Amino acid sequence: MNGRSHMIIGTAASLLLLPKMGYEFNLLTSTAAALGSLIPDIDHPKALINQKLLFNKNKEGKILFYCTSGGIFLYKGFESFSKSMMFLGILLILIGLSKHRTFTHSLGGVLVISYYIFFLFNEQMIMDNITYATIIGVVSHLVCDFFTKEGVEMFYPLSHKKYRFPFTITTGSVAESAINLIFIFIIFNETIIK
Repeated sequence: MNGRSHMIIGTAASLLLLPKMGYEFNLLTSTAAALGSLIPDIDHPKALINQKLLFNKNKEGKILFYCTSGGIFLYKGFESFSKSMMFLGILLILIGLSKHRTFTHSLGGVLVISYYIFFLFNEQMIMDNITYATIIGVVSHLVCDFFTKEGVEMFYPLSHKKYRFPFTITTGSVAESAINLIFIFIIFNETIIK
């Protein structure tokens, strides 16, 4: 799925799930969910987030940016004894070295990313509803890509087998646009009409 689809579905997922968890859905949580839904694709140089971050939007540019950033965070983390900075450094280096739809699209990768978001946001005393909205966005990305023809390497690095739903859609297809319209209607119905 493309970035726009991930943002729409991530926002709708947090809109539906946050109230069930006892948290309010608002502009901040919808923004957090939309941004969270883009995080797993940072392993691809052409991803929506990387269009803003990378100087060279190619494999080498991605590796250079994330490994350099990771090295800086790792160094600063050791220097200041900050576990969150060290963890972020390691995470950024892993992202820099990962191929698309491997680490960041695996159950282990999503758990590591979600744990880091939870740890960092709580350390910075960011509200729980924003933390959970971001994590919902991250998890929704993996669920969405499970429905694509490319599938996901769910158990990477233990297995390179790709898993996907029996009925799949192609990224950029009419089916993806139809799914977007359904989720836009859900968002509209839950926020404007109610």
